[in-house]
Amino acid sequence: MAKRKAEANTDWARIRALSDDEIERMAKEDAENPASKAADWADAVIGLPKFDATGRRDNKPFSRASKTTK
Repeated sequence: MAKRKAEANTDWARIRALSDDEIERMAKEDAENPASKAADWADAVIGLPKFDATGRRDNKPFSRASKTTK
């Protein structure tokens, strides 16, 4: 299987040689990818989408799956 163009052009030896401090410094200097702030994550929800009793996805954001009764 042929490597993708980005993989073929990546200098993995140089990347492996970077220290954690160098990576942190480069990340802080990257104006195109600013660091996120705690406020950016204040409303973040971790989890899987909810499903109703029939197995259909409950499209209500962050709600409990509805229960069906007979």
